[in-house]
Amino acid sequence: MTLMKSSPGSWPVVLLVCGAILAAAAAPYVSGPVSAATEDSAQLEWLVYSCEKYGFSIKYPAGYRVIEAKPRSETKSIWGAEVLSGLELYQVTFIEAEYEMWPGSFGICVMPNENSFELEKWVERFMENEEVALQEPNSKDPSIFGIGEVIIDDNPVVRLHLFNYDHTGIELFVAHGGLIYNLSFAGTNPNDPSVNEHKAIYNEMIESFEFEK
Repeated sequence: MTLMKSSPGSWPVVLLVCGAILAAAAAPYVSGPVSAATEDSAQLEWLVYSCEKYGFSIKYPAGYRVIEAKPRSETKSIWGAEVLSGLELYQVTFIEAEYEMWPGSFGICVMPNENSFELEKWVERFMENEEVALQEPNSKDPSIFGIGEVIIDDNPVVRLHLFNYDHTGIELFVAHGGLIYNLSFAGTNPNDPSVNEHKAIYNEMIESFEFEK
């Protein structure tokens, strides 16, 4: 798995915080003023994506394209959403089809946990292998550093907030069935005129994420 791309061709470069395991009840997954935009997202037509092999389902807006990554078969340059890399066993990206500059984009990666590490330990080891420096959270600015208490389908979450020049990305890691699931999406972005609508969509997508029982 490579770190989240908050827009095509744009990679996060600095990790701001590695959150502890967060196991309390639901807070918004994306910080910011999304209340009005939430009403708009409720008016969207939603579809359900299911992955039988890795046992999960999630809602996504009908206007989003679904891109399932495949193993690399040639050496030419290719967009990361289209090819599996690193530890990735599976990757799917949902991207806004009709919005060109800063499209909404939400990714899910599935990775192995062969050593059966606890979730927080797995993320720490993963970040060490990625050679990304961990920094302490800045409690004075939770909107930037994403300090909060969240769960996904009753599972504890490790949440990372990444800095990508002038905008941020959010990575949520959750362990299930001997695998690690990574949900990634944009955070704050002053360049995106629809940032609040996108935040509301991401929150609703995460709320809908379920593992097969």
